[in-house]
Amino acid sequence: CSGSSCLSASRSQVGIPPAPRGVPQIEVTFDIDANGIVHVSAKDKGTGREQQ
Repeated sequence: CSGSSCLSASRSQVGIPPAPRGVPQIEVTFDIDANGIVHVSAKDKGTGREQQ
């Protein structure tokens, strides 16, 4: 994917609803475990919805 189409695809996989520019507040957390595996979670601060 390229440009905004890639971003749209990613957003739908996480379950973040579309919103006007500047409105969504997303907290993204990256954790690396002892085996070097990266775990990513995203939380919509407006709705409290979280996806890992």
